[in-house]
Amino acid sequence: MLLVPVENKQGFLDLLLKARNNARYSDKIGIKKVDRKGIIYDCASAWTQIGVACMRSTTKGKTEPAFLGLREKGKPQYEQIDIHGMKFILFRERDSHK
Repeated sequence: MLLVPVENKQGFLDLLLKARNNARYSDKIGIKKVDRKGIIYDCASAWTQIGVACMRSTTKGKTEPAFLGLREKGKPQYEQIDIHGMKFILFRERDSHK
């Protein structure tokens, strides 16, 4: 579960939308369709980098570079992310789903 502070919600959604637009991919993303290259990979990679960058707990005035799906001459372009404070919670099933 990803917890997003209310004050960061719109900024986070804007980053995800920007990554989709930059990668030129607007369909569903399924793990089975992500190859090592292509627009689906770029979109999934951008979303992962945005999520990790936003989970930093303290920034001390620093921004985090992340790939937002934009490439120039085949090379990924990085932009600074200044949203932080999101939390990721992983639940574990005690009986291993038995």
